[in-house]
Amino acid sequence: MRRCVVDACVAAKWYFPEEGSDTALRLMPTGREGPWEVAAPELIVHEMGNLALRKVRLGEADEGTAQTVLSRFLALPVRMIAASRELALAALEVGSRLGIGYYDAWYLALAVSLDAVLVTADRELVEMTRSTPLAGRVQLLSQLEN
Repeated sequence: MRRCVVDACVAAKWYFPEEGSDTALRLMPTGREGPWEVAAPELIVHEMGNLALRKVRLGEADEGTAQTVLSRFLALPVRMIAASRELALAALEVGSRLGIGYYDAWYLALAVSLDAVLVTADRELVEMTRSTPLAGRVQLLSQLEN
């Protein structure tokens, strides 16, 4: 079983059909043994809630749908990793070294700490890590293999 960290742009594709949703759904944990063990920092809960609220404000979802999406996400067997001093400091270092935002750096620092790959739909993040020692830790969702 391969281990991955997913970010909110991948998790959102589990609930809101858009480009890459079919590939993202292959990563969605179901509780049955699958090819991927999926982890994320607890930060993803806040990002998913923010996304659901933004969809309501944009008229792309109603409040009931937003509630359902967040409830279903919270019920998934995603290994949620709580904030720790070590990961917070590692994320700050990664963000500073690579010139990426702290939230992105948090996902990447978690992937490093779990010896996992960060799967993202964020092409810019992949590009910013391409020529760094962490390039092998970031995988673009559209290039994900089974």
